[in-house]
Parts: sequence; structure tokens; C-alpha cells
Amino acid sequence: MTNPAETLALALVGPRVARATTLPDACARIVHEVVAILGAACAVLSNSGKGWQVQAIAPQDFQWPPADDAGTTVVPLGVAGGIARQLAIVSGGSSIPAEPEWLAALEGVLTDALALVALRGERQVRRRIDTGNYRFARELLLKKDGTRLRQLIVERMAKSVAADMASLALYLPSEDALVIVATYGYPAVLVDHIRIRPGEGVMGEVFARRRATCAQAPRTPANASRQRRYRGNSYMAVPLLTADGVLGVVSVTEPADDEPFTREHLRILRGYAVPAALALGREALRDQTADLAHLAAVDALTGAWNRRHFDERLLEEIQRARRDHSDLALLMIDIDDFKALNDAKGHLSGDSVLREVADIMRRSIRSFDVCARYGGEEFAVLMPGATAPIAVQVGERIRRHTEAHFATSGRFPAHVRPTLSVGVSTARPDMTGEALIATADTALAWAKAGGKNVVKQYIDAPARTQVSG
Repeated sequence: MTNPAETLALALVGPRVARATTLPDACARIVHEVVAILGAACAVLSNSGKGWQVQAIAPQDFQWPPADDAGTTVVPLGVAGGIARQLAIVSGGSSIPAEPEWLAALEGVLTDALALVALRGERQVRRRIDTGNYRFARELLLKKDGTRLRQLIVERMAKSVAADMASLALYLPSEDALVIVATYGYPAVLVDHIRIRPGEGVMGEVFARRRATCAQAPRTPANASRQRRYRGNSYMAVPLLTADGVLGVVSVTEPADDEPFTREHLRILRGYAVPAALALGREALRDQTADLAHLAAVDALTGAWNRRHFDERLLEEIQRARRDHSDLALLMIDIDDFKALNDAKGHLSGDSVLREVADIMRRSIRSFDVCARYGGEEFAVLMPGATAPIAVQVGERIRRHTEAHFATSGRFPAHVRPTLSVGVSTARPDMTGEALIATADTALAWAKAGGKNVVKQYIDAPARTQVSG
């Protein structure tokens, strides 16, 4: 029978092994405790699918595998952390100094201890992943710039698994291809021209299958030419999934410690992929919303702002001018005899004139001025901070450039050649937007009555001064 000392040792070995912080540490404790109890050499062997390998051994000078004539007893230790283990006790050809019942009890005690260490480690890893994901999600939430957002994603995901190189590729429907938009560990200029078709290569396959991968790349022959060599061949790639499909793929390679990536690394990377996909989906939605808002505010024919956008900006600028006591000017511009031009040359020609005039106006004003198609052949230019002389000067520039453009085009006879009449008005402190438009319209009417192809400024005094013509 097993002596009381062995029974007591068996009662103590379980808690001692269970106090280990990691499974490798627990295996080291197992061989230490068994050698102390039985006085026989032993080793803990693990099998992750590539055969049994030594994970811990005692005493240190013990050689594995033992000599052929050595007696060996194997104690199964179950599966912990996804890896099967067993304890091999070597007695040097003699029988193990313990009864089968004691060895069976040892198996149960050590298996339970390893399971407890694995469970505690799993909880710690999960807590670490959850904490990392939370911090990552907060960082992403604060990033408004798309370029910086994509760079943050690739950097944080690479660092989460200690990878020295990584890339983020997004899918462009217009090209039916993945395009690398951010890199970590090497310049993006090396790959910004690459287009990856769905199903091609690692990233294309992960995109098409919507499944992450963690693998070893085939070794490249020494005489093969490569654009860029890697130290190792271990890599991972995860898809960025949303409810609408796959946005792209993040791939990482070059483990910092030169050890192959594991399933645990892949699990971490997949956890980071969730907030990354949400952030990129939010960015795409924001861009789409901005595009739709822009389209809703733009005149489809001329590309100038439309009447609705002009009215909104006019209200904003009137309030700003009143609050800051700043200047504000308005140009009302009309294409002279536009109906006659349409009758003579047709509506397609008239549409072309509208587009050309809008283009001349945009090139003649400041970047922050608001150029809008007000209605029909009439345009408006809102000029924040502009005094009357500046507004008149800009109006004259637009009129002169338009006259010269169509005079040299050779497309129109003189009697229907497009010219512009311009009315200029400036806002008073107590003036509403409607009043500013009304005064500019009055100045435009003066320009029409004054012979057209002229700029007129609205003046309160009875005298009406022609500024240019």
C-alpha cells in the first residue's frame, strides 16, 4: 500500500500545481513535485498536433527519451488550453515506487490542477482582450479623420499581437479589388499600386471566404527573387465584417519574437477586428451621408450650389455679419437675352452656356464665397467679409471674363452672344436676407435698364451710379 507520506504528498501536490500562473509553469511544478515524492526522473510531454514534445523535465540532467531498458510509466493529464499532455515517469528499469491506485489518483489531481490553471489563464486572457478592445474602441470613436483612423487600426492591431508588419486593405466596388490603404512597419508607397482581386492570395481568399486564417507561408527558395524578404513565414489575416458584408482585410506578419503566431494571437486579432469594422463602417456611412448632402445642395446642371443651399448660407452669413459687425456683399447675375439664345441655338447650347458661366464664376471668386444658381439663367454670389468696392471689382471680373470667353469662342453670332448683367448690394447691420436680395435685384434691374452687360451697385441715394459697363 501507499505509505502515509505519499498520501499526504498527493494531497498537497494538487494545490501547489494549481497556484501556477501559466500552464508551462504548472508543468514545471509537476515534474518538481513528482521527483520530490517518488525520487524518479520524469517529464511532461505535450502534443499540439505535431507529436509529443518535452514541455518540462526533471532533474535537469535527465535526457529524453530515456534508454531502451528504462522502465517508463505514462500518466495521462487530459487536455488543457487546447493541448494534450501526459506525465512520463522513468524508474531506470525498476518498477515505479507507487501503487496503481495512487497513480490513478495522481492523474486526477494533476488533470484537475491543469484545468484550473487553464481556466484562470483563459479568464485573464479574456479580461485582457476585453480591456484592450474597450480602449481600442474608445480610440476609434475619437478619430474623425479617415486617414488617421485607418492608420490607428493597422498600428493597434499589429501591436496587439506583437507583429512587426501589418497592412489594411479595403474593398473598392468600383474596381472590384482590395486596395491597401494603411501599413505598419514598412512604407505604404511600396504597395499603394497593388490591386488584390477577391479570391487571390491570402488577403483575397480571406475576403472571399469571410474567414480568418493563421498559418505558415511556404518557404521561398534561396534562389527565388522577392521584392521584399521577411524574417519569418508566420502570418495572420482577418476579415472586417459588418452587416452589409466585408469591408476589407487586416493582415499581420513578422512576429516580434520570431515565434509563429498561435490560435491565441488569432483570437486577439479577431477581437480587435470587430470595433475596427464598426469604425470603418461608420466612416463609410459618414462619407456617403456627406456625398448625399452635397448632391442635395448642388445644382445638377451647373455644379453650382442650388437655391436651397444659398438660402441657408445667406441666413448664416447675415447672422454672422450682424454678430461680428463684419461686411457682407451679394452679387445677383443674369445672362442677358438668354431666351433669344435658346431660341436661336437650342436648349442644349443654352445648357452649355449655363455650365460655362458657372465655371467662369467659380474661377473668378474667392474659395469661401458662395456661388449659386438662383433660378433659370440667374446666379447669385454671396461674399462674406467683402466691402462694396471689392464686390464691384469681382462682379466686373466675372462680366469681363464671360464677355471675352464667348467673344473668342466663335460659336455665337453677335446678336445672341452671351453677356452678363450684374447687380451688387451690401448688407446694413439691420438688414435681413430678403432685404439684401431685394436691393441686389434692384441693382440688377438698373443694369438691365442701363443697356445690359454692365455692373451696377445699389445705392440708397436718388442718384444711380453706373460703376462699369
